[in-house]
Amino acid sequence: MLELPPNATLSDAQRAAARHWGDAPALMCEAGRFSHAQMLAQAGELARALVGLGLRRGERLGLLAGNQLEWLQVFYAAAQLGVAVVALSARYREGELRHMLRDAEVNVLITVPEAEGFDFVQMAQRLQPELPQLRTLVQLAPEGAGATGGLPVLSWPALMAHASAVSDQALADASAGVQASDLAMVIYTSGTTGTPKGAGLTHASML
Repeated sequence: MLELPPNATLSDAQRAAARHWGDAPALMCEAGRFSHAQMLAQAGELARALVGLGLRRGERLGLLAGNQLEWLQVFYAAAQLGVAVVALSARYREGELRHMLRDAEVNVLITVPEAEGFDFVQMAQRLQPELPQLRTLVQLAPEGAGATGGLPVLSWPALMAHASAVSDQALADASAGVQASDLAMVIYTSGTTGTPKGAGLTHASML
């Protein structure tokens, strides 16, 4: 079991795991086998890209995806920056997502392009006038970019390209103030008996 310092963050835990287990597998999925060291490196590179996109500590990143590698990459990258991940299900539809994106004041939405025939990119473009905080959409796809109705849409490679413009010092500065008391994730109730309610989880509560 890892020994973590008092007031450790999720990123502290991931770095400790990489030091302790290194090349041992952390994740095995359809995309391949990934060690703790690899997962840490991937989170760092994606955190750099998110800084290039303009995300900062205290902001909210909506994540609408299945059980896939990119979900964990985004989660740990956001944790490095003190950005809270708003976890969204691909089973949600427009009414539920409108409420959650607005209630959580999501700044950037990373989403699968579609699921079960429902187009989440088009949905976000329709909802954008009602979501003043939402400034960028990233689709988990190798291509597809542009802007419709004022909402910029990036592909996954286009997001990652932002990393090259961010220096080591800029990344360190963006990560420096993250604390265990910072919000790490927001999850919503099912809303079967009313409007879905958001519950916040801090770094400390997830360790």
